[in-house]
Amino acid sequence: MDLSVTDLDRLERRLDELRREYDLFFAGRRRGEPLGPRNEAAREVLRLTARPVTSTALRFRVLALAHRFRALEAQTRQLQQVRENRRRAAPREEPAVAPGPPSLVIDRTALADPAALATDLERLQSAVALAQGEKKAPTVEALGKRLFAEAQRQLDRPGVAGVRFYLATDPSGAVRIRGEVLPVST
Repeated sequence: MDLSVTDLDRLERRLDELRREYDLFFAGRRRGEPLGPRNEAAREVLRLTARPVTSTALRFRVLALAHRFRALEAQTRQLQQVRENRRRAAPREEPAVAPGPPSLVIDRTALADPAALATDLERLQSAVALAQGEKKAPTVEALGKRLFAEAQRQLDRPGVAGVRFYLATDPSGAVRIRGEVLPVST
């Protein structure tokens, strides 16, 4: 069975998706390394490179995609090594990341996977509960529903890349959640 352009297009889409998954992982928006998609891509690369190819153009594209996959693997190994070295070098008595004022950025990617923001949403809700009192504070689910609905409304407007929600104190001294529209960078 000969190699087809459809097979190569499918592998290219799989590699693009794998890169996005790794970007989310290294940005802290995905908990675990995307081993399932990585293994699928590795099997596909192995399968396609083992096939006989009669067309020079198709053979070039297969080799280019295989190289792209190997380069992505090397880059992720290097980033993981840097991360591990930083973790080892960090002083034990201090937290690795100093807690700042709670905020939550919702963009189109976050709307597609709201669970990725669960920790940030819980942190924001805890800060609201602390400031307003436990009885006045909304639940995490209610707060998430409200913020995601507002973010969706803003993201439907042209030129909006995301919305950053943060705690602010109004003139009366009450703590409120404010939203700041993040424009698309040019």
